Amino acid sequence: MANVPLVRTEGKPYTAAATAMPAGLVRDGLLLRASKTDATREVERAFDLGDCLYFYAGHACPDFGDVVLVYDPEWSEGVSGGATLFDTGGVYWGKIAADGMNSGAAAKAYVDTHKVALPGWCGMLQTYLTEYFETPAGYVLGEPPRVDDPTHRLRGPHNERRAWTWEVRVHQDHPVRLNLRLLCMTSDFADELRMAVLSLPPDEAATWEDVLDHRSLRVDAAGPGPTVSIQAERTIASWLL
Repeated sequence: MANVPLVRTEGKPYTAAATAMPAGLVRDGLLLRASKTDATREVERAFDLGDCLYFYAGHACPDFGDVVLVYDPEWSEGVSGGATLFDTGGVYWGKIAADGMNSGAAAKAYVDTHKVALPGWCGMLQTYLTEYFETPAGYVLGEPPRVDDPTHRLRGPHNERRAWTWEVRVHQDHPVRLNLRLLCMTSDFADELRMAVLSLPPDEAATWEDVLDHRSLRVDAAGPGPTVSIQAERTIASWLL
């Protein structure tokens, strides 16, 4: 069975931090840990997460923008960081409920108990999907778990998708094109990206052209079809069938 890929959704503007826009993607070539809010930094301090670059396993969350980058996951097993079986921000801000998680100290203890080291996390996710979901593709498409966990987080009546989606955090910036399997974006973003590529030296431009020709998907988000996030998840799910 193929591993569920890592997904990074970009494009949301930040007050004092970078985000993945066309010129920056081709100029810097990095996904940056700086692309986050002060609220996220507060969560990192409260839960001792470190300075993180965030991914979801299989979920292209539209709250963070309309540019979806999908990565083969195995590289992350060899870097510093961690994972949880849920969104840590959702726990910290009280948007995810579970038994015994009724205070700040209890929330931290819950996160600490459920932290997963990155070496071997892909296999742990496979086991988790087998235990709680009908299929890996169903998990990617946002279907709820078929059974609950002992703390009633997975099927809590007020919990939503981030309560059961794996969050993967790495303690380094990541080269955009390294391990990239799919770049899903609006047609307007794709046009701007291709124009930015034209400013690169020939060797760099050729590498980006390969990405745009073979690993990218343009979506007309303003039309009647699916949004970028939905189309990205449908594509990922097709790999797992």
